[in-house]
Amino acid sequence: MKQTHSTKHEIEMQRSMPVNWLRILGIFWSVTGIVAIISAFSATMATVLLIGVLLLLAGLAQFVHVFADRSSNLVWRFLSGGLYIVVGAALIMNPVGGAISITLLIVILFLAGGVLRLAMAAKIKRLGVSGGWHFTGGLLNLGLAALVLTGWPETGTWVIGLLVGVEMLFGGLTLLFAPKEIFYRFEP
Repeated sequence: MKQTHSTKHEIEMQRSMPVNWLRILGIFWSVTGIVAIISAFSATMATVLLIGVLLLLAGLAQFVHVFADRSSNLVWRFLSGGLYIVVGAALIMNPVGGAISITLLIVILFLAGGVLRLAMAAKIKRLGVSGGWHFTGGLLNLGLAALVLTGWPETGTWVIGLLVGVEMLFGGLTLLFAPKEIFYRFEP
């Protein structure tokens, strides 16, 4: 009987190790998110620079692929690699301008998403079903777009960092406060 208890205890200890590491990751991620929210400008610039570096590397990889595999679509692959390099270099050389441009794209996404959600809410309501979540989501999207647009282009220098920080904070809090049983449900 003692052997069984010891084995169960060892199994429980082995199972709790990944959970403990996920909790530590949750704390780190939450703290990093708070730092990003507090210093949203720096987080925005870091994010834009990272995107620029990744695009530059993707363009270089595309060029390597063009010269390594000279089969079909050579011109299109060459042009797409060049576009990645140009956009990546532009973001690296002018991260503030890149952040303002990316923020404008985010606003367009919020506007389009808001209009589509409101249209979906109206359609659902005509079917006799409550479209409250769609309606609320649509209004929230339009409100966020209006909020960012009222201060644009200045908001473009901090909105991305704020959004990244909020995502990191809530991702970390989710890891920190999720019941440990959830982590076991997704084991292979």
